[in-house]
Amino acid sequence: MNVSFDHTAPLTQAVIDGCKLIGIKELSIQLKRSEATIRTQVTREEWKLPPRFPGTSQVLWMWSVVIAWQINEQSKSLNPSRPAQLFQHNMQSSMPLSTKRRGAPTTKEKAEAKASGFSSVAEWRASNSKCSN
Repeated sequence: MNVSFDHTAPLTQAVIDGCKLIGIKELSIQLKRSEATIRTQVTREEWKLPPRFPGTSQVLWMWSVVIAWQINEQSKSLNPSRPAQLFQHNMQSSMPLSTKRRGAPTTKEKAEAKASGFSSVAEWRASNSKCSN
């Protein structure tokens, strides 16, 4: 592995096998986040950062990977229909709301259960969920 440091650049920059590596300071400038935020995200929220350079104990990123990661993240934010599609899919595949209803019964549910001859709203809900399937 050919490692060379650019002594005119900040200490966090290095070139390994022709790939420019950057440290926390340069990454914070590129991502427009503070250095403290980057340090925190390295240990606690690594999914919010580009993939680190493997095989070293130093916290380094390849410049080309950082740029590619940023482009990918920007394209995700430019496609707002994707989360809506996921939400619609989850709503279609979920069970009917009557079986998932939680909490105290509403006045309307109490009245409908009483009118249908059930002793509790839970029984009324259960019978309605069986009928709808």
